[in-house]
Amino acid sequence: LKIPGEDTITTDDTGRPFLLLIRKPDGKLQVEKRNDNLIMCRHCGGVFGDPYEGIEIIKNGFSVFFYGGSSWRWSYTYSFEYNTAKKNWFLTKEHQSSYHNTEPQINTKGCDIEAAE
Repeated sequence: LKIPGEDTITTDDTGRPFLLLIRKPDGKLQVEKRNDNLIMCRHCGGVFGDPYEGIEIIKNGFSVFFYGGSSWRWSYTYSFEYNTAKKNWFLTKEHQSSYHNTEPQINTKGCDIEAAE
C-alpha cells in the first residue's frame, strides 16, 4: 500500500504498509497480518529511488525483494513461511548482497541468514 501523499513527499523516509491478505472459503479476503516497517520507503534506494522490487509467492509463503544503492549496490530478500503447527507467519530467511558497480563480479558479497524457529 502507499502512504497518503507518498508520491508528492520528497524527503519522507517512512516505511509503507504491508498487508497479508488471505482468501477465505466464502471467497472474501481477510487481513491476516499488517506490518508498517517491512516495505522500505520510496526514497530509501539511493540513486535508484524506490528500492521495492516486488513479491514472489513461494510454497507456504512469500519473499519480498529490495534493490538500491549508488556506487555500492545492495539487495535484500526476506522470505516468510506459514507454520501450521504454530498457526503463524515467520521470517525464515534473509539474503543480503552488495557489490561495487564498477566490478560486480569481483566485489560481490552475499550473506544468507536462516531464521531459527
